[in-house]
Amino acid sequence: MRLDIQGLYWGVDGLDILHDIKMSVDPGAMVGLVGPNGSGKSSLLRCVYRALKPRTGSIAIDGDDLWDISSKEAARRIAVVLQESPTEFDFTAYEIVSMGRNPHKQMFDRENEQDDVIIEDALNQVGMTGFADRSFATLSGGEKQRILIARSLSQQASFLLLDEPTNHLDIRYQLETMDLVKELGLSTLTALHDLNIATEYCDKIYVIDGGRIVASGPPPEVLKPPLIKKVFGVGSSVNVNSHTGKPRLNFYLDRNGKNGL
Repeated sequence: MRLDIQGLYWGVDGLDILHDIKMSVDPGAMVGLVGPNGSGKSSLLRCVYRALKPRTGSIAIDGDDLWDISSKEAARRIAVVLQESPTEFDFTAYEIVSMGRNPHKQMFDRENEQDDVIIEDALNQVGMTGFADRSFATLSGGEKQRILIARSLSQQASFLLLDEPTNHLDIRYQLETMDLVKELGLSTLTALHDLNIATEYCDKIYVIDGGRIVASGPPPEVLKPPLIKKVFGVGSSVNVNSHTGKPRLNFYLDRNGKNGL
């Protein structure tokens, strides 16, 4: 499934926060959105999953304008995994995953055998079958993230949108989560805080700063010291991860104010 955004503007109280956003996600690609805090990453994602409506511009999913289709149809196409947050109710892991079936049901429909098969398959794909009856609230951060991804799989959407999927996870769970998402092979747009995660896993990245896309392309071509200094305000150097062969970024803060090149 392909996503295309053209000329998108969004803002509040007459003030634009996102400016002329143009970006695309090819079928099966993992695309990262990176930028400093307050740059507009989350606002842009909210436009894509219809929590915010752009002032102007278009968002198309496989050629259909996102705002010309119903919310239920949009949910059949785009699954969203937001930053994990506590839930007020004591749902089991299975019940959380079953919520992904809602876009495929009418208001009072109950789960059927087909739903059970889809939910169990989603749990199996993320390695969480044995946790189905566990309270979601008792799971670790990494386990919760796997359950939320399983919920998106039970939704059977072809496009996956993630907002900081590795936030608050320790290193092992960060890598396991990104490995899992990559192995799914879905068209994916993800906001990322960690530039090295973006370099390791993304086919393409977009850098957003001040609500504008300032660079895009394959991570090794984009995440270079001059841009990192300009956008993030730190110095950097690049070497190669001997295990993966991917570029590895190293950051430093020059106390004399001469960060980077």
